Amino acid sequence: MDTSRVEIDLFIGLYLRMGLVQAYAVRAFWAEETRWERVANFMPRQRFEKLSSTIHFINNMAVREEDKKDKLFKLRPWLKSLSSSLIKLPQEEYSAVDEIMIPFKGRSGIKQYMRNKPHKWGFKLWGRAGASGSLLECAGVPVCWSTSVLEYQCAGVPVCWKQAK
Repeated sequence: MDTSRVEIDLFIGLYLRMGLVQAYAVRAFWAEETRWERVANFMPRQRFEKLSSTIHFINNMAVREEDKKDKLFKLRPWLKSLSSSLIKLPQEEYSAVDEIMIPFKGRSGIKQYMRNKPHKWGFKLWGRAGASGSLLECAGVPVCWSTSVLEYQCAGVPVCWKQAK
């Protein structure tokens, strides 16, 4: 599929912008009755869907068998890049560490349920946000998936530890 760096940057930007608005489906941003100009004017729906179905963050042919044991091996480079970019943002005096739920209703072995979140099913991350509401640090998805309370709660330690230094 032919594309360019500019188009991929636009695609990711649109995806992030779409996350700010609740819609019943991705297609709703282009639908006549629910069209959102801030998305629909920048890329045709068919092109957005085609990019969405073919985008990869990692070369599947270059992955070692050992790395494939990580259930998020395809997203790990992107998560590391996100984390390193957030660290470069201006830090705020007051911040808080909390869970972040990325909504997901599909099938996945790492999907979690959290009854107290607005989106109850999805992927759980740990993050540190400033008083302004900006995400300042993201610990990523924990590698260990255990029902043990100790291991489950330890997922937030990297964020807290970095903040304490």
